[in-house]
Amino acid sequence: MKSRVWKSIFSLLLTISMVLGLLPSSMAAAEANGNSHTITIQHAPSVIKVGDKPVLQARVLDANGDELSEEAVVWSTDNPECAAFTPQHPGKLLTLKEGTISVTASLESNQTIRDTIDIKIEPNIKEVYMRIEGYDRTIFPRTKVQIPLYDISADLGKASGSSSGTSNGWSVDKFNNPTNAHAIVKVLRDLGMSQIKDNEEDAPDKFDFQDYGWGLYIAMIGGDREFDHSGMSGWMYAVNDTLPSVGSQGRDLEDGDDIVWYYGAFGFDNVYMKISANKTHVQMGEEVRMKLTGASSMDGLGNDKVFLPVSNATILIKEGGAEYKGKEPAVITDEKGEATLVFNKPGTYEISAVRYRANESYGEETIDIVRPYPVTITVASP
Repeated sequence: MKSRVWKSIFSLLLTISMVLGLLPSSMAAAEANGNSHTITIQHAPSVIKVGDKPVLQARVLDANGDELSEEAVVWSTDNPECAAFTPQHPGKLLTLKEGTISVTASLESNQTIRDTIDIKIEPNIKEVYMRIEGYDRTIFPRTKVQIPLYDISADLGKASGSSSGTSNGWSVDKFNNPTNAHAIVKVLRDLGMSQIKDNEEDAPDKFDFQDYGWGLYIAMIGGDREFDHSGMSGWMYAVNDTLPSVGSQGRDLEDGDDIVWYYGAFGFDNVYMKISANKTHVQMGEEVRMKLTGASSMDGLGNDKVFLPVSNATILIKEGGAEYKGKEPAVITDEKGEATLVFNKPGTYEISAVRYRANESYGEETIDIVRPYPVTITVASP
C-alpha cells in the first residue's frame, strides 16, 4: 500500500516538475519511461576527405552503465550537401564535398537523447601528369595538374551505342577517389571545352563523354571522333605506360601518375611511342642519334611493357613556337628505330615523330603511332 502511495506521489511531483520546467526535457522523458540512457559516438574521425565512407558507431548505456546493444540509433547531419547517411547502412557516412559538419546520433525510441560531434571534410585531390594527343596534333602537352573528386554528372552526354543502360548518375558517392574520368573532364573543361549537345556539330572546343550507365566512354575530343578513320578508331588512355583493362571511371588516380589520352586511328593496333636521344646538348654540326620504340596492346603495352624498335617513322622537328616539320630530305628511322640529326644553327628544338600506313577502310594512308612526348635538344654555337 505504501509503495503505491509513494509511486503516485513521485509521478505527481515529476509531472509538476516537467510543467514548471524544473527538469531537462530529455531527462524528464527518460525518467518517465523508467530509463536513464546515455549515448556516445565512438572513435569517430575528426578529419576525413571527400569520397571517404566511414561507418560510425555509437554506444548506448543504461543508468547502471550496462551497454544496450539492442537500442536502435538514428544518424543525421546538419549539412546533407556535404555529407549524408545511407538508410540502407546505418552509420555509414557518405562525404560529398568539403566543409564542416555536425553529426548527431540519437536514440530511435527517444531522439532527445543524443550525442553530437563535428567532422571536417577536406578536399580529395590527386596531383598527376596529363597529356592529350589527338589524331595529328597535341591537344594538351604534358602538364602537372591537380584533380579533385567532384560530381562529373553534368559533364556527361547520352550514350550512342546499343549497349547503354539506365544510369544512376556519377556523383561523388559512387567513388572513393578521383579517377581518370575526373582527370580528363577537368582538363578539357580547363581548356575551355564543353560537352557537345544534341544537334551540335563536332568542333575543336567540344568533347563527347558518354554515360552508358555501367561505364563512361569518350567518343570525341576536339573534333576527333570514334570511327573517323576505321571501325576500330577511337580514344584510349595509358597510365604509367600501361593500358588499363577498365574504363576511365574504374581506375583511381594516384599521386604522380603519368596519364596519356590518345586517339588511335587503328584502335589497339596503334603504337604507343617513346623517343630518346643519345645527347640533348650539342654544338652546331654535331650528330644526335634519335631512337624510337613503341608498343601496341598486342605486343606488351598492357602486360609486361615490351617496347620494340619503330622503323620507317619520320622525325619531326619544332623550333620555338612553330609547328612540327619534317626535314627535307626526310629523316626516317631504320630497322633499329634509329635516325641521325645534325643541326646547322643554334637554338632549342623539340623532336617528335610520325608514321603512316595503308588504311583500306579510310582510302588513304593513316597515322598509326601515338605522337611521343618530345625530346628537347639544345644546340649551341661552336
